[in-house]
Amino acid sequence: MEYVPLRDGYTFAGWYINSSLTTAYTFTTMPAEDITVYAKWDIVSYNITYNLDGGTSGDNPATYTIETSTITLFQPTKEGYTFNGWFDNAEYTGEATTQITLGNTEDIDLYAKWNINQYTITFVSNGGSLVDAITQD
Repeated sequence: MEYVPLRDGYTFAGWYINSSLTTAYTFTTMPAEDITVYAKWDIVSYNITYNLDGGTSGDNPATYTIETSTITLFQPTKEGYTFNGWFDNAEYTGEATTQITLGNTEDIDLYAKWNINQYTITFVSNGGSLVDAITQD
């Protein structure tokens, strides 16, 4: 029988006979005395994937762990567009995501939503005939 505990955000790395976790304990036969064994844990790193649709993410992190302080996401940039939020789905439904909170334990896919900018060219004819302004994406 194997005794494997669970801990959110960590992988069980074995039992050890000392609290400094330097000497592994192997279960072969029942010991002839009371013993205490200590669990060793390896922290899990979770990935953050940014779907930028041609934008640049800036300084947003690529990974985090259960112990990472809350991450406030930076806005990406894309020439000719205004950023309209990070979403957890490609349809941009639900609430925009602004943070990854302390204690989160999953890989995350984020999608940048963009609104195309409109620009106007205004003509100053300097005494010539009037030319209408042009506004386009």
